[in-house]
Amino acid sequence: MQFIQTIYTIWQREIIRYWRDKTRIVSTLFMPLMFLVIFGAGLSKTLATGNFGVDFTQFMYPGIIAMSVMSVAFFSTISTVWDREFGFLKEILVAPVSRVAVAFGKTLGATTIASIQALILLILAPLIGVAIHVAVIPQLVIFMLLLAFAISGMGLLISSLMKTTESFGLVMQVLIFPMFFISGAFFPLTAVPS
Repeated sequence: MQFIQTIYTIWQREIIRYWRDKTRIVSTLFMPLMFLVIFGAGLSKTLATGNFGVDFTQFMYPGIIAMSVMSVAFFSTISTVWDREFGFLKEILVAPVSRVAVAFGKTLGATTIASIQALILLILAPLIGVAIHVAVIPQLVIFMLLLAFAISGMGLLISSLMKTTESFGLVMQVLIFPMFFISGAFFPLTAVPS
């Protein structure tokens, strides 16, 4: 019971920190939409031949959602570095609670935050003109949760090794951006060199 209570408490702390930071909420929603406008509108004519006649914005929107999940999940684990810098992590680690429960709580907090952002983008899809079949939505939600959990776990592992937020930010950029650009989310894989 204490194991689950620890997970819940850490998860709740992460959600409260997220909800109080309105700038973070707005900026993490603005960035994927900015990518959509820049790439979707700017490159749609250039890349129209490689996407099998599908509207480029329609093609790219699932990638935008995946990008949002990845970046938000990874960035949400930066709280571990902040907790280390301000001494809160030391207090948690000396408490008589399981370290595995602490890790799960942090990971589930980041997963929840990333999933909320992705669900908002999923809800915005029809307003942007992106058609998503209702039958696919449960599969998308499961995929978003799994992706968010995997990236949050990786982010937690990396953030537990970092001493400063600056170094975490650099490592995040080095890991996340190559995953974005070679995933096939922005550019159809049929148009890239083998």
